[in-house]
Amino acid sequence: MTMELTENTVGIWYVQVSKESDWLMTVNEDDETYNMTYRWRYYEDDKNFDSEDRKSWYSATTLKDKISKEKLIANMREAVELILNFPGSEKSWELLMEDHDIKAFMKKFEALPFVHMEVHTNKEYDASSVH
Repeated sequence: MTMELTENTVGIWYVQVSKESDWLMTVNEDDETYNMTYRWRYYEDDKNFDSEDRKSWYSATTLKDKISKEKLIANMREAVELILNFPGSEKSWELLMEDHDIKAFMKKFEALPFVHMEVHTNKEYDASSVH
């Protein structure tokens, strides 16, 4: 499973839960729904790529007519605050999309300290996906 980062991304949230794990969530939107994908990562080694880390993936969808974008973002922030209460949790990051500008978003995303990127051709890999 991967997390798609596109011009329809609302935001991404990350928590360094401990020295052994982290949590990552993205929210994307379409005309009718908000689609949330998140994962827990449990470190097995210190590799950024081709790692044996265990990941538990989850997803959820909500209708846009049931919640505003502002409330959705507030709910994501509440989730981050709850996870920061876990023993050993240290830091969190949030990055929100502005004006559906994926290039500016990706430039900011690439600069985040938890991001490790490989460059592939389109045939090898969709570069807009997060693992």
